[in-house]
Amino acid sequence: MLRKQLELITGISTGATVSLNTATSLQCMGLAGEEIVDDRVFIIKAHHPGLMPGVIEFDSTKVLMCVRNPLDVIVSFASLVNTLSHTAEPEFSYATDFPEWWDWWVKDTAEKHALYFKTLIEACTTGGKNPVYITRFEDILSDKQNELTGVMKFLLGVDDLTGTNAERRIK
Repeated sequence: MLRKQLELITGISTGATVSLNTATSLQCMGLAGEEIVDDRVFIIKAHHPGLMPGVIEFDSTKVLMCVRNPLDVIVSFASLVNTLSHTAEPEFSYATDFPEWWDWWVKDTAEKHALYFKTLIEACTTGGKNPVYITRFEDILSDKQNELTGVMKFLLGVDDLTGTNAERRIK
């Protein structure tokens, strides 16, 4: 969702580090920059530091992190893993119908996400690799204009968007 918003604001496709073998569905949904990590794109989606085999390496100068309520992430990720779809939902309840699996899944996913964020934050702050801007998925949904203004100010390295195309497109 954030990638689509950024494409609408900038008019430039967003890239991604995942190969088309596993990202064709996202390309079919309009994200034409899948598997592109060069100067044809302005923003590259990655799951760094959670790299998967076969992802394309790239260099960056800034990190835009979109986070989501962990309680929603755990359920959403379980559905993705079990349906191979970002939008499908199973016809059963994980917690009710598969309580042992659900207990393991919640603990395992929470541990992996904690390590993921620890590694990312350390690389961006202590390691000084890149400045990082954090936005919440829920805030984009509830206050899109304000959140996207903050994102674009960070990406463009400016304090104010007044009078810019970015401001007009966000509005």
